[in-house]
Amino acid sequence: MKKILIAIPHYYKKEKKSLYASSYMNEQKRAKIVSDTIAALLKLFSVRDKYVALGQNVNENNRPQYLFLDANQNLKYHLDICICVHQSMHLLDLLEIPTKYYHKVNVNVSSPRYLGFGCLRLLKMMNNQYDYYCFLEDDIVIHDPLLFKKVSWFESMLGINYLLQPHRYITIESPGYLKFYCDNEIRKVVTKKWIDFEKKPKLQVPFYGEMIDFINDLIEKGFASTCRWFFPLIIAIPIDVRR
Repeated sequence: MKKILIAIPHYYKKEKKSLYASSYMNEQKRAKIVSDTIAALLKLFSVRDKYVALGQNVNENNRPQYLFLDANQNLKYHLDICICVHQSMHLLDLLEIPTKYYHKVNVNVSSPRYLGFGCLRLLKMMNNQYDYYCFLEDDIVIHDPLLFKKVSWFESMLGINYLLQPHRYITIESPGYLKFYCDNEIRKVVTKKWIDFEKKPKLQVPFYGEMIDFINDLIEKGFASTCRWFFPLIIAIPIDVRR
């Protein structure tokens, strides 16, 4: 069974006139969102799936016995979820998830704004101990059970010199229904020192009898190219942002 390490930076401190949900949102509502993030990981990648099979024997009432057998084991992983916090500025005590399903990690940083760097440091410390390493914000809910399978497939098709970046999206129900992909291209003026936007090779790979395109969004000088999976094709990896 493959192993996944997920590092999630989590911060909450009530502040007036804040622009961030980690400060202006109600404690219970924010804790519910963080709980949903963790629960999705457990349900998709860790909790065992079962299916009902008809047994060969019957019980004392001459009724067939039913067996509960494991299913989808090739989609399950050994999952370690680390919630990285700064001092007491968190809502872990209000989560709906039992503490046995995640690890609380107190990150030694000078400010909670550096929690993300603390997560990256943790991932680096655990190098060569897991098959996949994931940095995830505490309000992103993953819905796709094939997410890591798709990452593996992408690498098998194009190699490890390209990085597949899943898209985030926000669902809007009123007015009407809309799925809005919120990760736009980076402005050239911001990245012109490091990225050559004049070269954007088109990458094509077959999938279920069709050819799909990948747009090489960022080509970094001296670094591996970064390939972003653009727009909702058949196999776009859905990640939901809960704000």
